[in-house]
Amino acid sequence: MNQTEAVRVWEFEEIWQKGSAALRMSGKYFRGEYGVWLELAGALPGKEKIIPKAGGRKYDWEGKLVFRLSSDDLGKIGWGLEQPQKGSLVSLLHEYHEKRKQLDIAMDGPARFFVSGQEGASGEEERKKISVLLDGGGFWKLRQCVRIGYEGVIWLQNEFEERKR
Repeated sequence: MNQTEAVRVWEFEEIWQKGSAALRMSGKYFRGEYGVWLELAGALPGKEKIIPKAGGRKYDWEGKLVFRLSSDDLGKIGWGLEQPQKGSLVSLLHEYHEKRKQLDIAMDGPARFFVSGQEGASGEEERKKISVLLDGGGFWKLRQCVRIGYEGVIWLQNEFEERKR
């Protein structure tokens, strides 16, 4: 199996759309390497409570929050999702230069889970915040995506390390 075929085995994408926000999780080959991304997009202004016509857009994917998840991030998320209890399940902080992004996953009640992200410069008062509500089925699908993403990252790292030797 060549590198391109190996990566295709681990490619996936799942999208959850809930009212005023959407969540997309994907594993894909980008700029020469495999990665797992979690993206949050808010509804376009005035489209929070409408269903767009065929071909119409509802979510602002250009203004999305993007988290590239490392194997450590995926492990923390996977562990937090294994035995959910009411309250915070996962909290990740990504800092790059002056930018700070935070990803939180919390359980609000039976079969009610929030995936939330926020972004802003260090010390900035006004921050971009986006939250998506998942039901029990959506939560289960998120767990499966985290598992597939983690397995893909680890398998490909090991496979390519082996080839270097």
